[in-house]
Amino acid sequence: MANSRRKLLLLFSALPFIGMIGGIAFVNRVTPFAFGLPLPLAWITIWVLLTVAIMACVYALDPANRTGDDPPDQNP
Repeated sequence: MANSRRKLLLLFSALPFIGMIGGIAFVNRVTPFAFGLPLPLAWITIWVLLTVAIMACVYALDPANRTGDDPPDQNP
């Protein structure tokens, strides 16, 4: 169960990269405007904002970030 959850978190964290780099080939046109910006610039801007939301979700779902689960301090 923990291994599948870890793989899901890794896939979820790769989603912004796939959206920005992989999706830009499909929106590579200057003519349509979104929010007053050329479509590629609007696409990247949207994905930057989505990256913040996705990484916040990954942080919240990652079991290593739970309070009380911190390993003891290793410094002597």
